[in-house]
Amino acid sequence: MNRQNAGTVLTAELEKEWAAMVKNVRSGDTTGNRLKDFVIARYPKERLKEIESLYLGLNEAVQLHQGEHALIVVKKEVPVDSDGRALIHHVCLESPKASIISERLYLGIISGPELIFRLDDPEDGGLMPALYPDDSCEIPTGGRRAFCWDPRNMHLASLNLEATTSFPLDWTWDLAEINQPINIKNDELKKTRSDPADLALEIIIGSDLLKQWLDQRSIQAETFKELSRLLLNRRF
Repeated sequence: MNRQNAGTVLTAELEKEWAAMVKNVRSGDTTGNRLKDFVIARYPKERLKEIESLYLGLNEAVQLHQGEHALIVVKKEVPVDSDGRALIHHVCLESPKASIISERLYLGIISGPELIFRLDDPEDGGLMPALYPDDSCEIPTGGRRAFCWDPRNMHLASLNLEATTSFPLDWTWDLAEINQPINIKNDELKKTRSDPADLALEIIIGSDLLKQWLDQRSIQAETFKELSRLLLNRRF
């Protein structure tokens, strides 16, 4: 066997071992570190160190800012129908004819010591589990959060308080997208969006950092005030 073929065989064996480890972790085995288990199961091994570092940083921020606010801002390109209504439950087409940027703000108060990790076992069934496993990483916010679907319109109807486990990392946001520009597929939309704040995901942890962030964004600052009233003045 020549050197090239030997390298190919070795690569194939390593890929097989990695796939087996991912399957085992999803089935309940553990490295002894839930954060590492989550990253192994969810992300390609080529990005393991990079993504693990992001989660470690977020976890440290949660630990350091107990009792303080956590704000998540998610922006996605969403296709719209002929009347301009967002099709929020549709997968964005490869090149949609018409689309908008959908923005959501989630506000909570950190009330747990660290991130909460949950992994889905794809062999348990569910809707296309192999393609969309029901994984989640949650910022602990005491079982409730306030959210706004459209802060630019500031309609009170778009502000809600809901009971939930915490801030989930699921299909709605992925830490790998943090502080990355939105991947806009529609050519016409690209021409109209020049806002440097158009990031796919922002996570702001802690009162001081949040105040700095809000001072730079007047629209979101007004939304934050309304979300705070909901979060602090209402009970379930």
